[in-house]
Amino acid sequence: DAELAAIHQAALSHVTTTQQALRAALAKLPVNATQQEVAAAVNEVYDKAARHAAQLAATEAHRAAEAGKLAAWQATGAAQWGVWRVRSANPCGHCLALHGRRMPLGEAFFRKGDVSQDAAGKVLKLDYADVQTPPLHVHCLCVLEAE
Repeated sequence: DAELAAIHQAALSHVTTTQQALRAALAKLPVNATQQEVAAAVNEVYDKAARHAAQLAATEAHRAAEAGKLAAWQATGAAQWGVWRVRSANPCGHCLALHGRRMPLGEAFFRKGDVSQDAAGKVLKLDYADVQTPPLHVHCLCVLEAE
């Protein structure tokens, strides 16, 4: 199942990033670091990892909800097209560029490996999975509407 594979990939990426951050934090400590200094460095890494894990969970819950809508529309024939809609008061340039874009249901707005460049020139590499529905990124509040 593509959704489960994407979630697994995100979780592995989170673990790898946390491991790298922990190694880097410990490498910065002096050889004679105290137990308290080591504990503080480790806690800082894990506090950041916990915040990231919460963001990841929220993003994946949003992705699952949007994928569920898409599957329901396809199963019932209730819609033929999906329209990307921005719902944030402060959207990123990538989502603004997608706002109002129509795609046949099941077609990808982006393919895995594509790159999005917004009007300001910021680049977002989409190496996670094909993007058939929002979210495009962490903290994305966009939705897919049926048409």
